[in-house]
Amino acid sequence: MILETKAAETLQLDSGSRIRLPAGMVGLPEATDFELVTNKESLPIMWLRSTSGDHISFPVVEPGALVPNYELELNDADAEFLGDISGSDAPMVLTVLTVKSLKPQKATINLVGPIVINRRTLVGKQVLLANYERYSVEHPVIDESASTEVSKC
Repeated sequence: MILETKAAETLQLDSGSRIRLPAGMVGLPEATDFELVTNKESLPIMWLRSTSGDHISFPVVEPGALVPNYELELNDADAEFLGDISGSDAPMVLTVLTVKSLKPQKATINLVGPIVINRRTLVGKQVLLANYERYSVEHPVIDESASTEVSKC
């Protein structure tokens, strides 16, 4: 299944929405229950906060506005797991934001392992894209130490 994200289609869930990731996150299989925390002042950055265990939080962003033509190719097992996520039921796609440094600022997003969430069921999964070779786990979104071309991403 191929999904394309577009800047105009960034449809957010309500802040406080409870999201279930039954398989956990990469490296954290026990972290399965999350809350999406949004704040208008910090958008497009949101937080995916674990509601169990040690309450880990991940800064996340929807990649559509940051990466033109980002196309997710899901394998059959992931598409089946997520259920009907086509057409008007387009899933929410989140990428984990990593801040590498503050001075100079450098931040990246993981385009290879996005979190795909079924908007109706609020069940999601961090997937490994079938077309992973097209993307990077460290796609720069802010890089003040690089040329001005990269920092415009």
